[in-house]
Amino acid sequence: MPRVNGELIFEAPWQSRAFGMAVSLSQQGLFTWATFRGELASSIKRNNQNGLDEYYLCWLEALEMCLTRTKVLDAEAIHQREHEFEHHERDEVF
Repeated sequence: MPRVNGELIFEAPWQSRAFGMAVSLSQQGLFTWATFRGELASSIKRNNQNGLDEYYLCWLEALEMCLTRTKVLDAEAIHQREHEFEHHERDEVF
């Protein structure tokens, strides 16, 4: 995980939100941390990307995989929300 002086670093608010969601949902028992780590490793390998932005895109992809595999959300619902944000049909929640 990207760190500076031992502290996690995020370049954009969505990165810290995705991080927090994954940790919280795992702690709530929706999926195990080992499952999430496995999805993250697969995503990184699949995308073969380097750097901070790409890392958190892989993190987000791993979170989406965990959510769809546990049937918390389906892929269509996720893509619909992405479309709504992209086209300013949905406001960000802070």
